[in-house]
Amino acid sequence: MKNILSKSQFRQLQVIELLYSNQATSIIKLSKKINTSEKTLRQDIQELNILLAPSRIDISSISGLSLQLDTKMSIESIYSLFLFKSTEFLIIEHVFFHNYQSLDSLAEELFISTSTLRRMIATINQNLETINCQIDSQVLDLVGNENQICNFMIHYFEEKYRNSSAIFPKIQLKTLNKIFLTVFNSLEVTPNYPDLEKLRLWSMVILTRIKTGHRFTFTKEQHDRLPKEVLNNSLLKQLFRATFSIQLTPDVFFQVFYFFFNNKYCQTLEQLDDLAKKDRSIAELIESLYQFLESISNKLEIELENKDELVLDLYNMDALYYGNSYILYNRYQAYIESITHDYSNFYHFIKKEVNQNPFIKKKKWSQDAINNFFYMLITHWPGLAHGIEKSIPVFSGALFFDTDTEHVKMLQDRLSYFFQDRLKFTILESLTLSELKKSATQYDMLLTNLFDIELKKTRVVVLPLALQTSDLKKIDEVYLDLLQESDTF
Repeated sequence: MKNILSKSQFRQLQVIELLYSNQATSIIKLSKKINTSEKTLRQDIQELNILLAPSRIDISSISGLSLQLDTKMSIESIYSLFLFKSTEFLIIEHVFFHNYQSLDSLAEELFISTSTLRRMIATINQNLETINCQIDSQVLDLVGNENQICNFMIHYFEEKYRNSSAIFPKIQLKTLNKIFLTVFNSLEVTPNYPDLEKLRLWSMVILTRIKTGHRFTFTKEQHDRLPKEVLNNSLLKQLFRATFSIQLTPDVFFQVFYFFFNNKYCQTLEQLDDLAKKDRSIAELIESLYQFLESISNKLEIELENKDELVLDLYNMDALYYGNSYILYNRYQAYIESITHDYSNFYHFIKKEVNQNPFIKKKKWSQDAINNFFYMLITHWPGLAHGIEKSIPVFSGALFFDTDTEHVKMLQDRLSYFFQDRLKFTILESLTLSELKKSATQYDMLLTNLFDIELKKTRVVVLPLALQTSDLKKIDEVYLDLLQESDTF
């Protein structure tokens, strides 16, 4: 949804993303990369430094541009700042929360002209069409696929505010907490902060939609699954009505917990087994997930102790997937990119396994859904990450410099620290270049400060006396090439 941003904000976000991923670069290179003038780029940097403070973009005549993040900020908090700054996203938020009588009243609230508001809504709607919803400029409401609207707003609030108490009244959140804990106790489930926070956000988004007359429909079977402990609790019902000015009827309770009362979500393995007996397609998916996990476990020789629980988690991930899980910052994609830096072959191995499993492949998951699947697989399978690390080969690096032996030893220690468990470095004691070339062939790479050394199979990396970050990156790139060629998985 980055295209909802204004052109200038979209360009400024590009600047942040490029500097965050590429460390330092020059004004000239960056302006060419984002297709803008150096003058405009300098103006963008000035505006960004105001937005990012106390973080900033430094400009140096030696190292060029670099993003300096304050210790209390992360890349995720920067994306949050862009959502706070964006008038376009603020329009969506205002329409979601408030009942405006006219475009003029909304424009006045936002301190923009009505004609500007019309243009912005048109741009917003072009992007929202991809998730089958839009802003109706006549009634000033979000209309369309209710699942997609709620999913969008949930992830918008999550990404912008990070905390439900920053958006919604604390007294309402406390009431929801009492209901959630009652439900958790009845199900004998131990609550945790991430799950409770998601429930708070989801429920408040849906309650807001209920107040504006939007509803989900539910079946008698879903109605029968509603927890009687809550519906028959007169004190909770009175508290709910006093807090939200809405009666806690079975219909309202279903709306609030809609994402968990769809026909496919299962709280327990027993529920999953019962559902599989009634629905052949679900039974096939479960069988495919077991085959998928067993195939990985056997091929990588990694034990899987919580197979049933992992199948339930992966199944529910699919059942509860209503659309993209991000607005601007795709954190699961970022997580995968960080993981695949060292384990790129493993990621491709998993994708291959998915494609070889006909039923999972038939699901035709989006890239975002695949990212969610991969994230859950690697975080919910105890020992998988460690097992992968054990499967990654350690490559050998030879060191040969025409400086003194103490410098080379210091270099060995420093490189061993940076590339521990990935590269093992050995100092060569060759006395001639001929001996060096012969000895170096036994290693995957040769690190040296000598020029014009050609070796057929061993990679040669020429380094200066004083290593810079760019030199470590150069070694890392060779390592990744070796890993790619190794066909580990």
